[in-house]
Amino acid sequence: MITKLKLDRLAILRDEKARLQVIKQELIFSIFNPTKEEKQQIADVEAEFNPQISAAGSKAGDLEVEIKKEVIAKKETVKGKRL
Repeated sequence: MITKLKLDRLAILRDEKARLQVIKQELIFSIFNPTKEEKQQIADVEAEFNPQISAAGSKAGDLEVEIKKEVIAKKETVKGKRL
């Protein structure tokens, strides 16, 4: 994959991570003054989203490393559509 496309993919991965975090927070904040059951719901939401958020961050981190290596090897700066 060429570096510009990788930068575009990295932007998408970052957006996905941010989107998941927003959804998670909205679900958590929809529970007000939590009871024991609601605290369990919060824990369930955390358990549901944490692996996805972690995976998105990991993919973005791996892609960042790959992009940095390519930029250093080519000795040039590269701009994608968003990054």
